[in-house]
Amino acid sequence: MLPSTKGNSGGPLFNGEGDVVGVNTAIYSSGGGSVGIGFAVPSDLVRDIVADLQDDGEVDRGWLGVQIKPLSEDAANVLGLEVGQGVMIESVVADSPAAAAGLKAGDVVLSFAGAEVDELRDLTRAVALNDPEAATKITVLRRGQRLEIDVTLGNRAKQDA
Repeated sequence: MLPSTKGNSGGPLFNGEGDVVGVNTAIYSSGGGSVGIGFAVPSDLVRDIVADLQDDGEVDRGWLGVQIKPLSEDAANVLGLEVGQGVMIESVVADSPAAAAGLKAGDVVLSFAGAEVDELRDLTRAVALNDPEAATKITVLRRGQRLEIDVTLGNRAKQDA
């Protein structure tokens, strides 16, 4: 007889209407049981990854080569931005697509490929969902001036973790 297992990792996450909206990945429970805070991957992301794997057996993601941080409330006020608008580039990786495009530490990313960037995950996901070698535009605020910069992404799979 096989031991029983608890949990639903890898199982579907349903909304109130019974639609699958994600794939369960983990649960945080202070008591170690099955009651707690659940984490899931959105179903649209799973669909994209499965399609990518079916295509050639690999998951290819775009890579920009920046470390980012949230834009503080004080910095947003000084720059004339709304709180929660844009993310700040903390550092640029040497020999990265960001470095080749001329992005600099201190630049505030306002949009990527035409999509507004309000949170860290907005930029991270937008870059990852673009194909490696994709050419696109990134809008930044640098020293009070808006700049639209052309960038060609690299391949995240070829970078050290």
